[in-house]
This record gives sequence, C-alpha cells and structure tokens, in this order.
Amino acid sequence: MKKELIVLVADFQQKTVIETLLEVLYQALGIRQLVSKKELDVYSHPYRAPGVYQEASNFLSIFKSQYRYALYSYI
Repeated sequence: MKKELIVLVADFQQKTVIETLLEVLYQALGIRQLVSKKELDVYSHPYRAPGVYQEASNFLSIFKSQYRYALYSYI
C-alpha cells in the first residue's frame, strides 16, 4: 500500500512548517486529515535550497512507486 505524501524541503525550519500545516491546520487548508504520521514523510535536503532546486525531481522520482503525491519547496 502506498503512503499518501512525500515532501522535500530546503531546511529544518521548512520541514517543521510543512509538518505543522499538514498535521494541525489541515482544516484551514481544506484538505483531509492524515490518519497518522506514517502517511507523511518530510525530508530536508543536505544542500538546502540549491539542492532542492537542482535535484528535487531525481530525489522524488526514486519514491514514485511508494507515495501517491509528492511536493517540494526551496523557498
């Protein structure tokens, strides 16, 4: 069974913001609540924004068979 969402971000602060938005503020975003943290994985890139900008598609493509959706943010 596939997990729901994988997210690639530039740093730890973005990781914390994304996790909070998806776990706490899901109603305000108009999305359904993720049943558990097992449905969501958020990774921060070791090379921060340039790493996400240059390598997001390669990184996320590795996981395409394991997740239903993928997002990335480098801002």
